[in-house]
Amino acid sequence: MSINFVSSQSVQLVVFFEFKFICNRKIITSDDVCCNIRNVKFIKVMQFKQMFVTAVCVLFLLKLKWPKSKNFYETIHERYGHDTLKTVRRYEKDLSRYNKVALDISFLQKCRLFHIYPKFLDFKLSRQDFQETRACRRFKEDLLNYELREKKSLRLKYKESYETARRRLQETLSPLDLNHACSTIEAKSSKLKDRLSKKLDKKFNALKRKKGIPQLSKLVLLLG
Repeated sequence: MSINFVSSQSVQLVVFFEFKFICNRKIITSDDVCCNIRNVKFIKVMQFKQMFVTAVCVLFLLKLKWPKSKNFYETIHERYGHDTLKTVRRYEKDLSRYNKVALDISFLQKCRLFHIYPKFLDFKLSRQDFQETRACRRFKEDLLNYELREKKSLRLKYKESYETARRRLQETLSPLDLNHACSTIEAKSSKLKDRLSKKLDKKFNALKRKKGIPQLSKLVLLLG
């Protein structure tokens, strides 16, 4: 089955000269308008065909260059060497670390908002009722804020690291290989992120059930 391709530029030229000819006649009829509408539709159809064929070609090349039977990391090592493989590993590792730290920050911010302290701040005191004192709450809030600052600093560090690794990959890999490698790594990292997000949600819900959410009047007193 053969498909005849007409470039969109040539079609646009035909429409342009036809429109110029119509304008020179100084009379534009309804037939002329309908003809131009048909030409515009024809251009859109041809552009869609070109996009479809390009997408099929790209998928075909990906199946040839990245067979499922072969390991992703082995293919990178064979084509680009050990240094590029290390960069790919660093990009994957730092991207996963960035996502983890970002989720930790979100979890700690929710804890701070509802005045529910995580397990690592649930230290023992000589008397249980000391936990509810203003001094103890202030101390836990200070520790929580310090932990948040450290996490935000780590997030910035990991972001800069994985962006640097990605820029190096852009300089080394071909555009097709770069797109496939980044999409593979990001899909894997996204699955880990979703799994960790569900885990932290369960953890926060367990803390809510155990500690309870303060009533509005108590929240006002705590914020004051």
